[in-house]
Amino acid sequence: MTTERHPAQPDVPSIDPKEELLRRVPPTFYPDPEQPRKPQWHAFRPNQHDTDGVSVGRRQLVASLEAFSYTPDGSKRRNVAQFRAAHVQELGLTVEPRPLPDDRSHAVIPEMNIRDYESGGERKLAIKEWALKLAHEHAQMVLVLDEPDSGESISL
Repeated sequence: MTTERHPAQPDVPSIDPKEELLRRVPPTFYPDPEQPRKPQWHAFRPNQHDTDGVSVGRRQLVASLEAFSYTPDGSKRRNVAQFRAAHVQELGLTVEPRPLPDDRSHAVIPEMNIRDYESGGERKLAIKEWALKLAHEHAQMVLVLDEPDSGESISL
């Protein structure tokens, strides 16, 4: 862990390439039919909330995987995938800390935002390729819900 601080948020450490990142994976996006131990690429595709980039959590700043598995509004639980910041950087992308008032761990991959995805063309294709690589080559499932509605989970 680095001791360097993010300039905009002095109490939030900068992201080290070795740092583990987390992404919530809806039950419909896990498992991938072609790679059963991996999430589908759709899990890394930007959604309507990802206007400034795909949201991820910083594992070192989350209370627990169980707590992180809940959606920000607390209404649903999700599976959780983990990957390193270095994997994002290997794709030529960045990870920026973007803490929220109720979530210090929040960060984004700004190059993978919903506006660029919806614009189509080369940007959409690039985002799809990045999402596929993150899902199939780098992501490891670290928490899988036993049954999506049961609230039971298995930490892997």
